[in-house]
Amino acid sequence: MSFLGKLVSLFPLGHFLAILAAGSYFLLEFNLLAGVLLVLAIYGLPLVFFWGHRLIFPTKNGFYPLDQKVYCPWWGDHQFQKLFNLFPALERVLSLIPKAYPFWLRLWGAKIGRGVYFTGRIEILDRPGLIIGDGVILGYEVAITSHCISKMNKKLVLYYNPPQLGKGAFIGACAKIPPGAVIASGAKVPFGFELMMNQHLSEQSPVADKKRALPFPDLPWFKPVKPVSL
Repeated sequence: MSFLGKLVSLFPLGHFLAILAAGSYFLLEFNLLAGVLLVLAIYGLPLVFFWGHRLIFPTKNGFYPLDQKVYCPWWGDHQFQKLFNLFPALERVLSLIPKAYPFWLRLWGAKIGRGVYFTGRIEILDRPGLIIGDGVILGYEVAITSHCISKMNKKLVLYYNPPQLGKGAFIGACAKIPPGAVIASGAKVPFGFELMMNQHLSEQSPVADKKRALPFPDLPWFKPVKPVSL
């Protein structure tokens, strides 16, 4: 791992300490200013670092080597989101406020349509770049990720490609949506169904559509992304 990668790895700890400090100040002062500082420490701080990082190291769709001393932009994005993945209640509480959770995802660069219904317990590991169309329904404990790590030619490689969920799609409880998955408008993903990477799911039976998927790492239309050396 590069020096920058090791440095970025410290962000989750710094984020956690900032929340503890702001929380302590709020308990001592218990006023509006202290409350605003606490909210900014939880939700604002990672967004500032994320967008500053993205201006210099944008994460593009494709492959990234992970076992070399080069910096992978996705690694930074991952660290800025890490505390929300470790403590999902920080995001779930936003569901209590109408439209707050979709707005939160948009702040990370996701494209979320109107009238999307999120149950209280879903798992989105990679918020940036995610596309969810109007009127999509996501069931209980649906899991969505834009990345996958695997071995390719004896090398550790990360594949990044945010999924796309078309208008009016229905995602059944406990379904798994992997990188590169494209769910057509009006399509239905059954309970507990696990899509394959880069699978294109039509309104027809998802079982039949499995033939259209290309499992990792046989993805000929993607070229490896040139890493940033630091």
